[in-house]
Amino acid sequence: MTSWTISGTYLEFCSCDPGCGCNFKGSPNSAEGNSTFAEPGAVDRAAVDLNVDGKNSSISINEIAEAFMAPLRSPVSGAENNVRIVKEGGFIWADGEIATNERMKVETPEISFDLTGRHSFAPFEYAN
Repeated sequence: MTSWTISGTYLEFCSCDPGCGCNFKGSPNSAEGNSTFAEPGAVDRAAVDLNVDGKNSSISINEIAEAFMAPLRSPVSGAENNVRIVKEGGFIWADGEIATNERMKVETPEISFDLTGRHSFAPFEYAN
């Protein structure tokens, strides 16, 4: 079999605690559950401002949503904690850098939430 590797930047902001249980046990580890909706409302047009900068990435969508990623920090020293999880056969990713968010806010007629300090994820890599 030919060997292959793919890597890139997949930005994930979710309601799970850092580490996201979905990749390990298939279900969220937060009281809010997952972020899927049965009948999302339509958005006619939206300006998207995306800044891809590893664990300092952010996205803003036309006053509808915004999320700001940040590295995990030591609760004692405040220094950056470089956390990487490797999960052979991972559901969402097999090798990823774990981050948190400084803010994750969504405001629409159908849903409204503002979560801070939850799971975020940046670069990924898969290989056979």
